[in-house]
Amino acid sequence: MNGRSLRLVYTVTAVALLCVVSGARAAIDADLVGTWQLKWTGADVIWSIHADGKYEISGVGSIPQQGVANVAGGQWSIQSPVWSDSGTYQLNGDTLLLSGKLGTGT
Repeated sequence: MNGRSLRLVYTVTAVALLCVVSGARAAIDADLVGTWQLKWTGADVIWSIHADGKYEISGVGSIPQQGVANVAGGQWSIQSPVWSDSGTYQLNGDTLLLSGKLGTGT
């Protein structure tokens, strides 16, 4: 395969993956849509969850990022170019308890 054909294959593959990712509909628990302040050991994390499945994370000690979230039925997952994680959650009133790669945060 020559260089031009290889670039075309990479481009078509990248576009196809982008279409699959952008076309996927995230599952979002409506009670979790909004901005949450979470505490983990050594990190104060601000997690904003949008109804369309997009999210942002920022805060002291966190890895700033934007990506796609699935948060429903007590299970959550996030996917971004810089981080992916998943785990369980419990919502008790206005307190969100998450467990994932970094342990448990509230």
